[in-house]
Amino acid sequence: MLPECCLASVGFTVREGVMKPLQYLPIDMDHLLNSTDPYGVRKMLSEEIGGSFAQRWKMSVVALRPMFITYPEMHGELEALAESPDTYAGTPTGGRPCWHLVDPRDVAAAFVKAMEFENVIFERFLISANMTLSPTPKLDGLKNILCHLPPIRNPELYENNPFAPLFDREHTQKWLVFEPKYDAGSIVNL
Repeated sequence: MLPECCLASVGFTVREGVMKPLQYLPIDMDHLLNSTDPYGVRKMLSEEIGGSFAQRWKMSVVALRPMFITYPEMHGELEALAESPDTYAGTPTGGRPCWHLVDPRDVAAAFVKAMEFENVIFERFLISANMTLSPTPKLDGLKNILCHLPPIRNPELYENNPFAPLFDREHTQKWLVFEPKYDAGSIVNL
């Protein structure tokens, strides 16, 4: 099993000046991998190596792509960030500017599900909370950062949940049968 991070792999990273445009939203497993820094390149390469091992030796490989994993010792900092995002002076955590996160208990549950996943040679799954820590609706915040929005393939996702992640979780829900139990509201006091 390979734990990976999706934002770095698609080139939408927290490092200023190196973000690559998103092709569309929500990001799914078919989105172009376009990393711009060593961290993201390592993520892409480890997944490629896992896929090649699976094909060559017919072994099962499952790649998990969790978002920013928020441990309890980070909660105070995340609460400060959520309360005052414009004046926050701490470490740029939480996948800023996208505010994605996932609770470590959900990551552990996803790993258990991946270990139980049967009849697979190679498969990838996005692991994210149902909502982000963003202080504004996700598409509004993204438009402020990018000055435009990429094509939206599933507008209902953001109409039904304005704080939904940038990632399509349907593949993970359907095939891994995984649904996170914790979201931003359970991690910080929103």
